[in-house]
Amino acid sequence: MISSSFALSLAFISEGFPLWALYAAEEQLFFVKGGLDIEVIHTGSSVKQVEGLESGLYDLGLQLPDHVIRSVEKGSDLCIVAAQAHAPDVALVADPQILDLDKLMGKSIGVDGARTGYALLLTRLLYKAGWKEKDFVLTEIGGTTERIEALETGVISACFVNPPFDQFLIKQGFVRLASTRESFPEYPGPVVAGRRSWIDRHRDVVDRFIDAWRNAFCWLTDVRNRETAIQIACARLNVSVESAAQAFDELGERGIPEVTIEGLEAVIDLVWKGKESDRSRPDPARYLL
Repeated sequence: MISSSFALSLAFISEGFPLWALYAAEEQLFFVKGGLDIEVIHTGSSVKQVEGLESGLYDLGLQLPDHVIRSVEKGSDLCIVAAQAHAPDVALVADPQILDLDKLMGKSIGVDGARTGYALLLTRLLYKAGWKEKDFVLTEIGGTTERIEALETGVISACFVNPPFDQFLIKQGFVRLASTRESFPEYPGPVVAGRRSWIDRHRDVVDRFIDAWRNAFCWLTDVRNRETAIQIACARLNVSVESAAQAFDELGERGIPEVTIEGLEAVIDLVWKGKESDRSRPDPARYLL
């Protein structure tokens, strides 16, 4: 074990199974063994988080890869350090009175940021269903917790919800209309990102973080750790034993998540179709550490 520790701030937007590796690394002391003292910060907003990363308020952040691509195209020096998790099957969940996608037309849909993350996938999903821009209203709410509260109180009529919280809503009578994995099976999951300028000065620290993160996934994909991993998920993610067991088995089948060129190309395609840049399509390596 390294005798001295380095204080590192790590920001995240929403709760859910993508944070499982983080909590496993904490519980199994992988960060401590790597000489890292991690301060975990819940931002609840992709806009706030990216601004914090760019300004140096946070050292590393957990978010969707399009946040990094959009930031770089606007001149920042953010880059992707590692995969945070596999792409979750994020569900579009609606008010109990809305039984199909057509009945959602014209109503308010809650998103984190209207031009970022899964909001772009949501827009493409609606366009594929034949909707026009005038047919829907995107309301910026924040992270999963904030969107669920807005849905339950009637502030919005639908929103994307990370697993397993979609099941919590469905049990209350809310309706699952679609999901990202069904509609966009090639789309990658969230990533760990940071500023190149900061990483260049602290490369040893970042390498230790990456090692701890990978060790957490190695531990989570080892069947010998199944019971303890499920306990961590239930305690830290507030999920049922059944949901955690299903997620553990699925992770074992899928293996350790990786950032791939093919996945980044899918993200670039989404951003460019969203007319966020008039530049020619870049090499995906541009966004990687």
